[in-house]
Amino acid sequence: MILQNTDAEDQETLLKALSNLDKFEEGTKLLSWMFTVMRNTFCTHYKNARREGPASVEAIFDTVSTAPSQEWSVAVRELDCAMTHLSADQQHVLMQVVVLGDSYETAASEAGCAVGTIKSRINRARNRLLANLEGQERRLGRSP
Repeated sequence: MILQNTDAEDQETLLKALSNLDKFEEGTKLLSWMFTVMRNTFCTHYKNARREGPASVEAIFDTVSTAPSQEWSVAVRELDCAMTHLSADQQHVLMQVVVLGDSYETAASEAGCAVGTIKSRINRARNRLLANLEGQERRLGRSP
């Protein structure tokens, strides 16, 4: 293991010396005191490097990563844009049944129509939403 003195370490030595200037005793040679600070910094780095050592390849690949959140935010924006192209009835019934989880019967009684009408609205809304999303994919040059 070879440790080389770099400008960063020289700067660290200088910072340590300045932050501990109150420990400098008058009558001590400044160069000797600075050398001691530098030697102690080097020894600390050396001990840390020996203790930590290089990581194994397996440890690098076993690290846990999280999926980027940008993809979700883009997907939500695309879905929101596609939803705006639906009629108000289709938006309402999709939100009520698909998103909120209400039953077809509840949605039908609130809308004042038959259960079959709600099922038809949802089917048409899903198909139109899918077509809108596919259209966005084509406009952006991505394959659906």
